[in-house]
Amino acid sequence: MKHVQASFQAAVEILVADGPVKHRLGQAFECHLADLGEKDLPVIIRDRYCKLSAAMHTQRPVGPQSSIRATVQKMSIAEASNHARSIVEMFVEILGKKARSEPLKVNEPLQFVDRGVAAAPRFLAKKT
Repeated sequence: MKHVQASFQAAVEILVADGPVKHRLGQAFECHLADLGEKDLPVIIRDRYCKLSAAMHTQRPVGPQSSIRATVQKMSIAEASNHARSIVEMFVEILGKKARSEPLKVNEPLQFVDRGVAAAPRFLAKKT
């Protein structure tokens, strides 16, 4: 799981850097996400990652370019932006899954103290 999280973090760091979104998307996916195995991924993002991976491999390699680079080159800027957003959202879901824990369990009932007028600010008191 740490490897997956580190891979997504490195990809997101590229995505938020300067430069054209298509270039950043291609670099982020090819360098950090393309080699992730489906079984290594948390269930919460597995389907989304598989769809993204399929979308990133739709074109054949052209000359020295990889399939990923050729695919990204054919994308519109809007498509590339949507895929970049998807990577960030998956990273957030990975972080959220890690941060979540069991709900707080309280063994004793909570008691609330009614402070009534004693806690009211002075400016609310009636002037005489």
